[in-house]
Amino acid sequence: MLLLFLRFIRGFVIVDVKGRFPERFINLLNRRRITYWDMLPRGEGYTARLFVRDYLRIRPLAKKAEVRLKLSERRGLPFIIRRYKIRRGIAVGAVLAVAVMAFLSQFIWEVNIDGIKRISQSSLNQALYECGLYPGVFKAAVDTDAVERRLMLELPEIRWVSVNALNNIAQIQIKEKAQPPKQKTASYPCNIKAERDGIVTKTVVYSGSKLIEKGSAVKKDQLLVSAVVENSEDKLSYVHSSADIFADIFLSKNIKLKKNQTALIPKENYSEKSNLSFLRLNLPFKLSSSATELYADNFYDLNLCINNVNLPVSEKLCRRFCFEKQSLCLKPKDAERILNKKLALYECFAQGRGRIKSRTVRTLEKNGEYIIKAVYTINKNIAVKQRIRVEQ
Repeated sequence: MLLLFLRFIRGFVIVDVKGRFPERFINLLNRRRITYWDMLPRGEGYTARLFVRDYLRIRPLAKKAEVRLKLSERRGLPFIIRRYKIRRGIAVGAVLAVAVMAFLSQFIWEVNIDGIKRISQSSLNQALYECGLYPGVFKAAVDTDAVERRLMLELPEIRWVSVNALNNIAQIQIKEKAQPPKQKTASYPCNIKAERDGIVTKTVVYSGSKLIEKGSAVKKDQLLVSAVVENSEDKLSYVHSSADIFADIFLSKNIKLKKNQTALIPKENYSEKSNLSFLRLNLPFKLSSSATELYADNFYDLNLCINNVNLPVSEKLCRRFCFEKQSLCLKPKDAERILNKKLALYECFAQGRGRIKSRTVRTLEKNGEYIIKAVYTINKNIAVKQRIRVEQ
């Protein structure tokens, strides 16, 4: 490969040789130590490749061997330069392109992070920025060992980190610390009391003295499992009570919605403004403004990517949507749909852990409001631990 490159740099020609004594011509070339290669038969003669400088020296030898030389092709860098000698702009552009590529290769274009699951991406990016590693930083100024040590100090959740600057990409591999298992055992004595009123449907006692049975009606803060245990020798001791007491509890929920609402209606048009980011430079690319006070901004980061390589050129776009206030009078169907969505959110998140066994929902309109009333029967664990103090 290197030999082909050197021949391209020097330039060579392909010569057709025909005549009376072509074998003698080869002997003369060898005697004068003239370099030739890729000699192939063609018709009544053969072809060979020679350097441009040697081609000028073989004319007397061809006359002596009574052969004819025909120049068929010219190849190599000298002929390319001669061909485009008049077009100096191409040469200048090529030199500038090489200079720009050499300059840009000295910077970090992209930072890739692998291995994070619990660590926040934003906090990690902020820590890397404080360590001096971010897109657009001078590659020679990045001390990877110092970045690794500082990341370990800034983020205690990291167990192991590796930072490698490959070409124009900073590759970061992170291994997070394993979460220690939660200790479920406890030694202090405690009772089990009822969190709510209800009817007991199931009891599972792991430790302690059970005071209720299945089907019993219990009230809030009633003692369900006692920490006082009597052993075989009729002696009393205190234990850490543990139990699951499931009961049917009854809940009601009312959600109100005003009939006359003030809503924010988005306008059809929106405005945009953007910055053109190149390495560490931010240049205004598009400017616009809106006269309203009610608006919402959406931010986009558009990177220039060629052949799956992110170049250090991006557009940071801000799209602003404007709103205006309007008074609306909700129709019964629309109000019922909104109230049902709010009720579904309550059932998913505000209930706590429990299984809904039955529910009754009723919607009505009263005093300029839509009201949805729901009555639930929920089966859930009502056991709550209460620590007790024991004095000797």
